[in-house]
Amino acid sequence: MTRQHERSRLDRELAAIERSVLDDMHLGRRRLLLAAVDGALVVCLIMAVGSIADSARTDGQMCGLAIAGTAVGSLAALLTAVGVVHPRFRVCWMAAATSAVGTFLLLLGFWSLRTGPAAHLATPLLAATGCTLLVGVAWVGLMLAPLSSSHPDARRAPDTAGPAHPNRSDI
Repeated sequence: MTRQHERSRLDRELAAIERSVLDDMHLGRRRLLLAAVDGALVVCLIMAVGSIADSARTDGQMCGLAIAGTAVGSLAALLTAVGVVHPRFRVCWMAAATSAVGTFLLLLGFWSLRTGPAAHLATPLLAATGCTLLVGVAWVGLMLAPLSSSHPDARRAPDTAGPAHPNRSDI
């Protein structure tokens, strides 16, 4: 094996390690917040599905926006659960993106139910919209955090203005 071949192999291995380290997201205490809001989102989505079913049964009409919103909101809840358990940047980004789309679809679904004959059944969609919005904002806040403050390997000890040598104060 030549030195050039060994350097090339070493460069590939170091690049893979770097990608792995930078792809890892450290959630810290926010993991509990995300898990709690995700649990509330799941409860709200279950209630929203029930209200959509009641609307279809009592009024005979289906709201496509509400169905699409609950489907995308459910995907956001699933991706958030996966992101909390396995915090990788790609999963967290997908959770944030589906939360953003789900928020708008759920809001439109709420509005379409609210302005229809089943206005009293729209409240769970509004609660699911709020939870989806909170999940999306939490993920975006985690992804926009500077690397130096969010990644334990990138944190540095604060610079001190003390003497350069521990035994000499005149330097």
